[in-house]
Amino acid sequence: ILIIQTQNSSNGTAGTYEFATIVNISGSVLELAFGLDNVYFTGVYNSTTATNTQIVTVPQYTNLTVNSGASIVPVMWQGTTGGIIVFKANENVNVIGNISVNGAGFRGAEITPIIDPFNATQGESFTGLGLKMRTANRGGGGGQLGGLSCSLPGSGGGGHGAQGGNGSSGNCVGEAVGQGGNATGTANLSVLMFGGGGGEARNSQAGGDGAGIIFIAAQNISVTGRITANGNA
Repeated sequence: ILIIQTQNSSNGTAGTYEFATIVNISGSVLELAFGLDNVYFTGVYNSTTATNTQIVTVPQYTNLTVNSGASIVPVMWQGTTGGIIVFKANENVNVIGNISVNGAGFRGAEITPIIDPFNATQGESFTGLGLKMRTANRGGGGGQLGGLSCSLPGSGGGGHGAQGGNGSSGNCVGEAVGQGGNATGTANLSVLMFGGGGGEARNSQAGGDGAGIIFIAAQNISVTGRITANGNA
């Protein structure tokens, strides 16, 4: 199994993960072959102060081929589970078809009623859902500043391995745009993070969902098809 701290507003470290082996299951209690290296927290979901840990089954193969026309995609992240593709092969993985976690990560801000005409909602990040602010929600993009007498500015894009893009300003002043989400994750994969969700735009546009996580372990990986982890526009 893969154990991963997906969100941590108050406890744990988002992106912390490790692999373990189950030796016995009794009701909702999992007995592992060895103790865990890290401490994990969970139990607050779909909140601006979310704390979530996932336990994901890790399929084991000798060789795996994803044939032409075939795809491996995850269940989309919906606040408690989802967004992750993980498997291991002792020898070879041959991807002729498609492996994709596009838009399977942290959720873009939904369209909300214009109660506050001056702020739209941030995208989701590893701390939880966004607030009505134009600044970044960690990796989540900021919402557009509305209620302005100018062409509507854009919301911020979700952060990923690099910072998300700031919203386009149109003919508005710079402070009107949503800020791009902060860069998240690490190049050495010491943590695994979803891409941040995009912010809401006040011209009735929801933010795009961030990318999910792909973890493949094998002796050799050959790709003539596609492996993609992109956020939705």
